[in-house]
Amino acid sequence: NLLNQIPPAFFMIFLMVLMISLIIGIAVSILVSNVATVGCCRYFLENREHKTPISQMFYGFQGGRYGSNVWIMFLKTLYIFGWSLLLLVPGIVKTYSYMMVPYILAENTELDRKRVFQLSSEMMRGHKWEAFVLELSFYGWLLLGVITGNIVMIFYVNPYIHATMAEFYSAVKAEATMKGVVQ
Repeated sequence: NLLNQIPPAFFMIFLMVLMISLIIGIAVSILVSNVATVGCCRYFLENREHKTPISQMFYGFQGGRYGSNVWIMFLKTLYIFGWSLLLLVPGIVKTYSYMMVPYILAENTELDRKRVFQLSSEMMRGHKWEAFVLELSFYGWLLLGVITGNIVMIFYVNPYIHATMAEFYSAVKAEATMKGVVQ
């Protein structure tokens, strides 16, 4: 048997490297990627109106917003994970309910976490299916990105997706403003 030929020390080292890699990956996701998402949302929201400097991508890390952004984006991930443990469908529903959280954070840094999640849920009420269909429309582009070794993803597809989602957020926000959900 091949597994019996592997020395136990090698197996333990492999498990340790795997665990450390997992911990580092989770830490980078929580402390960097989630906050960068907020900055990316800010950049594309501002870019709708005027030419925006690329430095705006680092918005989530600046001006004392970092801790709040880390916490709220971590909670978003945690809530979706918790709902997904119930069954797949509640997790998917909550993913779309909380889809607007990074955009809300990008525009309103002073809001507390409860209000951010409440606004996102209220804004997405009646728009989850539209968001799902919108995301489905990107799958051809994502496939093209995979085929080209992600070259197309970097220079075209990712900016296209983010710009489209910023427009979606703006439309949903405008409707929510008319309904009195957002002031």
